[in-house]
Amino acid sequence: MSAFAQSSVSFTGLFDRGYTTISNSSYTGVAKGLSSASGTTRFEINGTEDLGGGMKAKFFIETDWNPLAGAAGSGGAGQFATYNGGALPATTIGSPGGFANSESWLALETNNGTIKLGAPNNEIFIAVNTVGQPGFSTGIGSIYSSNFSIFNGIGTGNTSGSGGVQTYVANAATDVNLGARPIRQDNTIKYESPTMNGVKVAYEISQKNDYTVTDAAAATSTKGNVGTTGYSIKYGNGPLNLVYAAITYDVGNYAAGATDAVAPLSTIRTNLAGQTQTNTYIGANYLVTPVLKLNAGMGTSKSSNGTTVNASSTNYGITYTMGQTDLMYNFAKKDDKSTINKDQKITGLGANYNLSKMTYAYYRYDKINWSTNLAFSGSDQTRNAIGFAVKF
Repeated sequence: MSAFAQSSVSFTGLFDRGYTTISNSSYTGVAKGLSSASGTTRFEINGTEDLGGGMKAKFFIETDWNPLAGAAGSGGAGQFATYNGGALPATTIGSPGGFANSESWLALETNNGTIKLGAPNNEIFIAVNTVGQPGFSTGIGSIYSSNFSIFNGIGTGNTSGSGGVQTYVANAATDVNLGARPIRQDNTIKYESPTMNGVKVAYEISQKNDYTVTDAAAATSTKGNVGTTGYSIKYGNGPLNLVYAAITYDVGNYAAGATDAVAPLSTIRTNLAGQTQTNTYIGANYLVTPVLKLNAGMGTSKSSNGTTVNASSTNYGITYTMGQTDLMYNFAKKDDKSTINKDQKITGLGANYNLSKMTYAYYRYDKINWSTNLAFSGSDQTRNAIGFAVKF
């Protein structure tokens, strides 16, 4: 709809429902239910105003509603309560349904680039999902989902993908480690350059606060937040796309185990007090023929002490189109170089039958091994899903 001649607001998003079955080595029987299996069910509001002279004001507000019912955990909470032997946090069963719980920002676009303020998706997330892997998005078969990630250590929203709050995903030797997904950070300032000769760069920063508070009882406590710095360099020319992206988390000089009102921050402090963690990713895709695309990537996660978090990953994938059908293959393995030394791998398969430009029926499969070299109950999981989704 349009409010003024040079202003517009549009609504976009995805509704996805798939009948999903899950078999895990930690329990007998198969869990069954409905889920967003090919991507995240979401509702987006896009706004633009042309200010003249090549300048535009823009905003983007996204809400994730995986259960469709909207409220946290409703519309099927507990239907997959035996995920990974019960190891998954509740937020991965149904993402919190609060309005604007996902990516959101206000932007000013000029001929010299765009400045975004808020919680935009970071460049690591974008690099993996738009360049490095086929179109599995954050669903079953993805190397960047709430069940598997090619990164370790600090991630966003306890791997659920909601909000912009950082947390630490522990890599325990005898328990499922889902991996950590850098997705976005609240209070981010981000610059995106225009594309020149196929090259585009981006830089993002969120400020770190590190301070001590004294209350009325003369008791002191450490407060603050994790600061982030990220950037990317992208190149696109004809059938080839390349990207290098990095993000660094600065935890600050907190005492290990220091308390804070935000529990995830206390967990980060306990594990990485006074350290930084840096994730990097190199991704590429190449359109071999109009119906065949190849994807590949390499990632690293490393804390400044080199031991708490230290992992590397490789991934590759294929997309082949036959008429209205897209066939996809995805594979990734993660080499854990920390003292835990828990290596992981995933194999994903997918098929989309495109009923129209907006609607597709799909099949998804993945097999995950959360520990290829350490044996424990619940380390293997297989998922299958069949459903359909509508983009708008």
